[in-house]
Amino acid sequence: MNDFANEFPNIDKTDLNKVWGILSNLQNNNPQKYKKFMDHIQASQKKMIELEKIRPIPKVVYQIDAANIDKFKWHVNILAWERMQYPKADGPLSLMAGAKLVKLNKTEIASCIAINPKVFEEISDCPEMEKEFKQLVAKFVADNYKEYRFFPNTIKTFKMKDDSSEQFFGPKPTNLIDCFRKTTGKADQDLLSIIKEDPKEDAPEPEKNSGPKDMIEALTYEMKEAKIIASKEEEKSQPKEEPKKEPEEKTKKLRPQTPKARRKPIIEEIPEKVEPKILTPEHKTDDKHADYWKVQIALPGVNNPAEINSACSASELRIEVSGKYMLSIPLPRGLKDETAKARFSNKKETLTMKIMREQSKTQTTVPAAEEFVDKNFMENIRKAMSPNSPSARGTAQVQ
Repeated sequence: MNDFANEFPNIDKTDLNKVWGILSNLQNNNPQKYKKFMDHIQASQKKMIELEKIRPIPKVVYQIDAANIDKFKWHVNILAWERMQYPKADGPLSLMAGAKLVKLNKTEIASCIAINPKVFEEISDCPEMEKEFKQLVAKFVADNYKEYRFFPNTIKTFKMKDDSSEQFFGPKPTNLIDCFRKTTGKADQDLLSIIKEDPKEDAPEPEKNSGPKDMIEALTYEMKEAKIIASKEEEKSQPKEEPKKEPEEKTKKLRPQTPKARRKPIIEEIPEKVEPKILTPEHKTDDKHADYWKVQIALPGVNNPAEINSACSASELRIEVSGKYMLSIPLPRGLKDETAKARFSNKKETLTMKIMREQSKTQTTVPAAEEFVDKNFMENIRKAMSPNSPSARGTAQVQ
């Protein structure tokens, strides 16, 4: 036990003593259940070791344009992983989003998606399926990272310079399972990870519970898994034993009456939550410039541009500051929404956005040349050329 405590110095020694006490009592009082529990732990460890050998393999990198305030490039690493299930007939395709986002710089972000290897091979062999898969990836990324805006039509294959078969953008971890493993941020693992690491935690579908809070709770969980002790559901299903009635005494004794504990009310009154009032910020639009459309939005109390979320379409511009401001502005026709640029002034607490026009207002078409004919002039020419005109007779006499 001392060696165990030295290996994990941050674990409470009181909990450690309780755990060893429980296991020691179980071994002495019920050796069969103790052996069953230890076999369960060993089987779980063996299964976890086998699962750790199955690691994701990088296959391809997709690049898609994205934006929050400014535009940047989003790289999606597609990894083939045997632990992802192959879809059943007419069933949905299983994808798993990575647990981490890697921000390389202000203009590049990388994320990961896992897919079944056989499915990936089928997609790679069919250009039409690959085209549909790219659109599915774009939608999947947009659904998982809703704080960003994505442009699905810009998704394309990104080729690395090394031209290797294993394409991976960004810093590549030694164990690629870490791309999909959520970290708790604790210095040491809990008892569940020390006794045996639950393979369900690294499965594609995450567990709903957050794990044991201490070593005693972890041990209880493991004993329930090994069927050493009954779970809550099993306890409910088992009939309760009725307490044995004591024989009535001939002479009743007076006993002091103890006040009954008050029951908690079935219906509990919950105070209403006062939602913060969302304001519409003051703004000023400028449609006079020939090359772009501009808007200035006053955002008092906003000091960090990261608080601002913007979404721009061909017909509408939406600005939102969570819990503070919401603004929707209809856009005039002829603007290119993908060219939207934003600039925030901390001093003035003002957001300025510009959107370029599809065609400048200064461009004018040269009207087609028109011929202006003087009808009176043509009539005079006709009369002068007639034989009865004086000028024609004078010409004849000269000849």
